[in-house]
Amino acid sequence: MISASLVRDDMALVDRIVLAGLTPGQPVTGRTADGTWEWTVATSPAGVSLVDPLAPIGTDVVYTQGGQDTVPIRRDAAMYGAVTSLDGRTAVPAILPHKWEDDDAPDVTVHQAGGRAWPIYGQFASHAETSIELRVEGIHVRTMRRLVRAQQPVIVHHVACPVPECIVPPARAGIIRAVTSAVTARKDLGEMLYTVTFRAVDLTDVRPAGVPAATWWDVKQRFPSVWDLQSETAWTLAEGGWNAD
Repeated sequence: MISASLVRDDMALVDRIVLAGLTPGQPVTGRTADGTWEWTVATSPAGVSLVDPLAPIGTDVVYTQGGQDTVPIRRDAAMYGAVTSLDGRTAVPAILPHKWEDDDAPDVTVHQAGGRAWPIYGQFASHAETSIELRVEGIHVRTMRRLVRAQQPVIVHHVACPVPECIVPPARAGIIRAVTSAVTARKDLGEMLYTVTFRAVDLTDVRPAGVPAATWWDVKQRFPSVWDLQSETAWTLAEGGWNAD
C-alpha cells in the first residue's frame, strides 16, 4: 500500500518526499490537499519507492495509486521560491517575481491541396520557451552554477503563494536553455539576478518510471569503501536477508 514520508539529507535546505509500498507498473499521481493542482509522479513505476520532485513546498499534498490515498504530507522550507535538482538533493533558494508566462504550441500539421486545408493534430501540445527571473543570494551562487552546468532537468518552485487564486504553478519541471546574470544593488547580500530561458518538460516523458528514492549516491554515502559494502553484504546474507535500516 502506498505511503509517503519526509527525508532530509545532510546539509539539505528542504525535505524530500519519498513514496514507498508502490505497485510496479501502476500510475502514481499527486495533488494538493485543496485540489488546486494535480500532477503525475510516474506513469509506470519500475520500483517500490520513488522521490517526487514535483511535490510543492509549503502545501499539503496527497498521493494516489490504485485507488489508495496517502495521508496528507507537507514539505516545509523558509524560502519564497527555489530551484532544485531532479532528485531534490540540491536546492537553491530564490526570489521569483509574481508573473507567469506560458505559451503552448499545438502539434498540428496542415496539408493543403486545391485551395483546401486539412489539419492533422498530434496527441499533445508542446511548450514554448519562457523567461524566468531569479534573485539568488551570493552564498547560493555556486550551487546555482552547478545546477545550470549539470545539463539536467530542474524544478522551479513557487512557494506557498499568498495571492488568492494564484495561477502560477507551485512546481514546474523544465530544462535551462540559456542564462544571463548580473549583480544587483543588494551588494550586502552579494545578490545575483539570473534571467533564465526555460522550457517546460513533462517528467513522465523524461522519466516514465519516476525518480528512484535510492541511487548509487546513497550507497556511496552509507559505505565509504567497497570493503564496507562487501562486509555488510556478507553479514546480511549470512543472516538470511538484507538489512535496509
